[in-house]
Amino acid sequence: MNMYEALEKVTSSEHHIPADAFLAHFFRMYDDTATISWQVGFCTPSQELIVFTVTGDAVQVNPPAEAFSDQKEILPFAQQEEVTFNSSDAVDAVISLLRSEHPGHDANQIILLAQTLPSFGSIYNVTVVTKTFHLFNVKCSVVDGAVLHKEFSHIWSLRKD
Repeated sequence: MNMYEALEKVTSSEHHIPADAFLAHFFRMYDDTATISWQVGFCTPSQELIVFTVTGDAVQVNPPAEAFSDQKEILPFAQQEEVTFNSSDAVDAVISLLRSEHPGHDANQIILLAQTLPSFGSIYNVTVVTKTFHLFNVKCSVVDGAVLHKEFSHIWSLRKD
């Protein structure tokens, strides 16, 4: 299931999405299981975030995602017709980039967040947690897959004293 198939499951479910809400993000963690789950987030004009999780045919409403709690403003994600580079290709491109730029740092976990950021526009924000406990974060365009930003750091750099 791709992110737009997950969106279709949410919008055709019995769950209510306010008429003035806009599509804010898609979120997926890639792992070794065959189960594919997507989070699909909508935002109201008052910046209330409504998040759904889609696994198979099941759709459930979640509490607001903490990842956005410090973001000043949630922006609408690109319209489907504007997204010409798919999320699977973005993940494949990031893994290829990791292998070429950081050999020996194999992927352990992959996190994909499709979102809109003021400084980048609508992007795939892909973070790879490596088996060597490094993070490789790449922001790439949803239009053509161009790499807009990349950063490689050790997981300990997240520590706050």
